[in-house]
Amino acid sequence: MRQFTLLLLAPLTAISFGQIKPVESYIGLYLQGSKIGYSSSIERPDTLNGKAVTRTDSLTLMDAELIGTSIKLRVDSKTWQGATGGPKRMTFRLASGGLTQDLVANFREKDVVIDVDNIGKKTRTILKKPLGGDIVDDPMPLVASGKLKAGKSQKFWILDPMTVSFIQNEIRLAGTENIETANGTVNATLVEILDPRSSTKVYLSPKGDFIKAVSGIGIEMRPVTKAEALAKNGEGAVTPDLAEATRIVPVGQIPDARFVKNVKLEIKGRDLTGIPNDPHQTVSGAGEAWSVAIHPVGMNRSQKLDKLALADKTWVKPSLHIPADSPRFQALAKRLVGNSKNLGEAADAIHNFVHARMRPNAGMGVLRNANQVLDSKEGVCRDYAILTATLFRAAGIPARLAGGMIYAEDAFFYHAWAEIWDGSQWVGVDTTLPERQMSATHLKLANGNVDAAFAFTFLERATITVTEVKR
Repeated sequence: MRQFTLLLLAPLTAISFGQIKPVESYIGLYLQGSKIGYSSSIERPDTLNGKAVTRTDSLTLMDAELIGTSIKLRVDSKTWQGATGGPKRMTFRLASGGLTQDLVANFREKDVVIDVDNIGKKTRTILKKPLGGDIVDDPMPLVASGKLKAGKSQKFWILDPMTVSFIQNEIRLAGTENIETANGTVNATLVEILDPRSSTKVYLSPKGDFIKAVSGIGIEMRPVTKAEALAKNGEGAVTPDLAEATRIVPVGQIPDARFVKNVKLEIKGRDLTGIPNDPHQTVSGAGEAWSVAIHPVGMNRSQKLDKLALADKTWVKPSLHIPADSPRFQALAKRLVGNSKNLGEAADAIHNFVHARMRPNAGMGVLRNANQVLDSKEGVCRDYAILTATLFRAAGIPARLAGGMIYAEDAFFYHAWAEIWDGSQWVGVDTTLPERQMSATHLKLANGNVDAAFAFTFLERATITVTEVKR
């Protein structure tokens, strides 16, 4: 059974395309020619804490499929912008599959206080304001101001409500390009939004009006009327599947994929400078030409549990959505591990529990706390990974999350899993699959806690060639 992570929409919903007048605007979202939703925004004067501010209300609705399952996502956001620039307050509500996450971010002089209510579980995070660029909710005014010259770029930061982290972006005025529109060929200004996860190309008319935008993961955005935005797709309309639309079919195949020990890949068309180079995989290359040799390591199963301590306590402590210190998970981990003294037995017990308890449900677009995952007994691969990492940490076994791709059904799909420390190295644990030894078809793009592992680089427009397979 395939399990693949939902593509993050933050690179799309962060862009409202610069409406200055208090008039509501609508943008249609399209994938493979079919409408999958829309975004709307309105900007108007307001007050916050007795001071004049500009408030922007935005709404994004998406209705598509993921692995054949209907997935609906709604993102409501509000930003209060100060007169001197920079947000003073931001709120987000993410809703999908009957689940909600609310986030309130209050900006202070040097930091940001972020309160999250994730399906009833409340947490508070204080992030330092990042350096090297302003925090914005819409980078397009940087172009409208005329300060950004052709060929030049400017860095900025966005707040990602999914991972509760700041992600640095870059906006670049790339020049002009002839594009086809409903009114004929237009010599449009091309603006590139360079997000480390997925870039977006924005096209503006000679007057500076928004024509369309195309994201790296294939979603096209263009202006529509309110009636067009709210209209339902006609009878017989094809609903695109996000997993199918974003998969990468390689040159060459990997037979018996779940049981291969070594795979070598040539990946072209994407800069992979930031992906992990570790015992799981060896990465070499430069620019947009890379070689990745995947050789997942075996676990030191005889390692004693009391010998697993790391100087960095991050990987046994609780973090966002991983409540490893809760009495509930402490008790469950103790029951599962029992009297086991070695890592192999403990790892098998936790792996088998998660794999047996959970069932796939791709219709959940909200990143969830391990408590809710445990209660619901269903989810996507990242839910499996969060539950798995929480149980390992609760058992005193260092654990982290990993995000990347997995080869299945003749293609690479986006995926997530967990990793544990066996005393000398990190070892992959994929509880969506029954095998305790992870195969060499897991291409890792990031690892860490939620903020790092699930904000990885999408291999947009990349080509993958399988050059070697060993069993």
